[in-house]
Amino acid sequence: MTLILIIHLSMLAGVSSKNVTLSDPHLKEIINVATKIKTHSLTVYLEPDIAEESLLAKNIEQELTYTSLCMVTAAVEIWYDPDQSSTIIEEDSVFVESFFAIPDEEIESKVHLQSPWLLRLKLDRAKMIDRKLTMAYVAGRIAESFKTDLFIIWSEDNSEKLIIRCCVLGGGEKDNDGLGTVEEDIFLRQLENTMLNSISLRRFLASKSSIKTKLEMDGINLKTVMCINSVDFTRTYSNSCVEIFNVLGKQPTLLL
Repeated sequence: MTLILIIHLSMLAGVSSKNVTLSDPHLKEIINVATKIKTHSLTVYLEPDIAEESLLAKNIEQELTYTSLCMVTAAVEIWYDPDQSSTIIEEDSVFVESFFAIPDEEIESKVHLQSPWLLRLKLDRAKMIDRKLTMAYVAGRIAESFKTDLFIIWSEDNSEKLIIRCCVLGGGEKDNDGLGTVEEDIFLRQLENTMLNSISLRRFLASKSSIKTKLEMDGINLKTVMCINSVDFTRTYSNSCVEIFNVLGKQPTLLL
């Protein structure tokens, strides 16, 4: 196996998508059966009928490629909006009023708990379309991350601007001496940083390169990737022998 690996790596010299400078460290990792390797990668093969259609292959690549909230956010604003059921932001008035127009006991029970301060996210339409993301999905990922701590509403996918409004629950009562305002502003800035950098919308891999029949991905998530429709699981493999052993067992690992 060691000889085969050395020959394989030498044949890849000059191929830009392959980092052959890592050959010696990776060889040691394989020999030592390292549980943590420095450069994880997956070679993902597509089903023949998908690979022949460039658009379908692109869709699979986008589904696999890691995407964070920060990547699709164009701008973040902090507003003081004391009556959020009617809003002072003219751009938001239509979808906000539509949201509160339908009576809902659960929503009404949270209105008095809403902070008058608002974190307002503007999403990039082109990036949302390119990554095939919907407003409901993105808002759902935010809600899932913060559970019951945030009250979230959003515009429709076909709206002129893609807006997500987030306000903290339980922060509605503030002192009149101004201290609460300062603390709220600082907290929302911290919330913005946490939200943009920690919320993942696609939790898979970073795309490194693509050929007609396969995708080279940085990262490690073999089991999940193999279960995706249009992926040829019989040829898809990881450069981590430990992961292959954990997912497929002993015999496939020996063939690495």
